Amino acid sequence: MRGRPAPRRPFDRSTLLAVTTAASPAPPAPTDPAPPRRVLVVSNESTYLLAHRLPLLSALQAAGTALHVVTDARASRHHWPADLPLTDLPIPRFKLSARQDGRFLWAVYRAIRHQRPDLVHAITVKGTVLAALAVLLARVSVATPPALVMTVPGLGRVFARSAVSPAARVRRGLVAGVLRAAARHPHTVVTFENPHDRAVWRATGILPRHRGIVVKGTGIDPGGFDIPSARRTADGAVTVLFAGRLLRSKGLDLVLEAAGRMAATHPQVRFLIAGGATPGDPDAIDPAGLAGRPNVTALGHIDTLPAVMAGADIFCLPTRYGEGLPRVLMEATAAGCAVVASRQPGCRAFVRSGETGVLIDAERPGAGDRLTAALIRLADDPGLRRRLAEAGGRRLREDGFAQTAVTAQFFAAYRAAVSGGPA
Repeated sequence: MRGRPAPRRPFDRSTLLAVTTAASPAPPAPTDPAPPRRVLVVSNESTYLLAHRLPLLSALQAAGTALHVVTDARASRHHWPADLPLTDLPIPRFKLSARQDGRFLWAVYRAIRHQRPDLVHAITVKGTVLAALAVLLARVSVATPPALVMTVPGLGRVFARSAVSPAARVRRGLVAGVLRAAARHPHTVVTFENPHDRAVWRATGILPRHRGIVVKGTGIDPGGFDIPSARRTADGAVTVLFAGRLLRSKGLDLVLEAAGRMAATHPQVRFLIAGGATPGDPDAIDPAGLAGRPNVTALGHIDTLPAVMAGADIFCLPTRYGEGLPRVLMEATAAGCAVVASRQPGCRAFVRSGETGVLIDAERPGAGDRLTAALIRLADDPGLRRRLAEAGGRRLREDGFAQTAVTAQFFAAYRAAVSGGPA
C-alpha cells in the first residue's frame, strides 16, 4: 500500500523523537564519484529514521539520488517530509506477526521489482532482516538485483546476552541465518557503529572476517547545540539530565535509584527525565512512577532537547541496552554537559573514561552505588565537569563524529556495495 506523503506539521508529544536533526542543515553531499541514482530505504522504526538518519537522506537527495522509504510511519506521519516518498505499512515492533511482517516483506520486494533501485539501505534489526529477505528473493528473480547496505545501530535485544530462553535462541538463529546469507554476497556492505558489534557478527559466523566497516554513529552537527548556556546558577544548583526511552535497559532505574539516595545528601542536585512512554514494550517504566520524587522532574517528550541540554550540568545514560553509538551522548557533549555513561561497547566508542566523561559498570551488582558515587563526584567538582565537557567537545569535532564525516563514510559504503569492491 503506497502512502501519500503528508505535509510537515509540528511535533506532537506522542512520539519520543529527538528533533535536533531537523534544526541542523543537511551536510554537503560528497560528489566524486556520484552516489547511486535510486536508493530504497527500509526501516521498521520511522521515528528512529527521522531522528537519526534524516541528514543522510537529505544529503542523498541533494546529490540527485531518487529516494523511496518503506517503513511504519504511524508514529511520525504528521511530520513526515513532504518531499520524501513513502510506503507506509504497520509492523509490530516488539513481536512477530506472520501477517504484518509478511505484508512488509512483500512491499519491499515489490518496490525492488517495480522501482529497480540500485541499492537498498536497510536500517534497524527487524527492518534489516526483512529487507535482506527481499533482496535475497530479488537476487534469484530480478535481472539486475540491487546492492545492499545493512546498517546495524546496535545489537539490540535479539543478540543480547540476557536473551537465553529457547524462543529467544530460535529467533536469534533464524535472524542470523537470513543475515548470514545476505552478508556474504559481494554486493553487500554491513556498517556498524562500534568495533565490538562487528566482532560479534564475525564471531557468530554471520559476517566473513574481512567484511564490515565501522561508521562513527549517525553523526551530528555540533553547531546545532552551540546555544547560550543556562547551567550556571547563583544558588549552586546542579542539574542531571536523562533523555531517552523510559526503559530499565536504558538505565533509568539506576538514575532513579541515584536520585533517591542523593535527595538527602545533595539537595542542590535535581534530576530531569526527558522521554515519553513506549507502549507495548515489556521493559518500559511507567511515567506515572516518576511523580512524587522530591528532586526529580519528568519532562515527558520534549521538542527542544538542545535547549534542555544547554541548561544541564551532567548528562547520565547508564544503559545496559545493546547500543550502537548513542547519539544522545554526542548531543550532550556538544551542548557542554559532562557525561556519565555505562561501559557498554557503544558508549566506549565515544566516551573515554576520565578524559571525556565517566564510565561505570551498569550490569554487575552495585551499579546503583557506582552511579551515585560518579554523580556525587561530578556534582561536587565543577572544574572536573568543565574539563570533561571541553575534552569531549574536542573529540567530537576532531575525531570524525561530525555529520559531514559520517555522511562521507556512508557514501563510500554505497559505492563499495554497488561496485562489489572493498569498503
